Amino acid sequence: MQLLHSIVTFITTLSLLEIVVYIIIFTVGACFVLLAFLVFRYKTLAILSFIVGLAIIILLPFGMRYFMQERLYKVETTISKDSVLQYVNTYFLDAKVSNVGIENINYCDVGIHILRPSSTQFGFYKGKVLDFLRPLAIFNERFNMDLKVGESENITLQLNNFRYRDFPRKVYVQCHGVNIQGQLKEVKQKVKGL
Repeated sequence: MQLLHSIVTFITTLSLLEIVVYIIIFTVGACFVLLAFLVFRYKTLAILSFIVGLAIIILLPFGMRYFMQERLYKVETTISKDSVLQYVNTYFLDAKVSNVGIENINYCDVGIHILRPSSTQFGFYKGKVLDFLRPLAIFNERFNMDLKVGESENITLQLNNFRYRDFPRKVYVQCHGVNIQGQLKEVKQKVKGL
């Protein structure tokens, strides 16, 4: 379920240009795989072509994600407050997000992943594997912002009735530019305006 949610989130964060680039690179990988079937008599060339095509197809989502998060929409996050308030079960996060990438940012997704506590050596490794596959609890919030390159903005998040006071947690901030949903809304508004 978490993997499906991650795939849907990844696809909806792509812009129209990124989707076109994704399709072009995927097509190149598929052509290498098809070339392997066409030249099956030449075993070395067929195997090499198949491996290159399969590597392109498998590594494409990871490469796109790396390029988007570490180059295009790279952010530096400074967390000033990340705690559960003392007398009420309310989680409070206050962070400063700085755009250090090469593109403007339209929104940021903030995720708080609640991890499993680890008490024994076997429990530690089992907990790490389970937390990697599916954390104990996930809280996501989307912040719309117009963050130009080099600018910073503060975000605050408050979660009431927070039941995970003593559990370890990890905070993720991922920012994106205009996504396909935003671009389709803009197109609809322009068409209505005509």
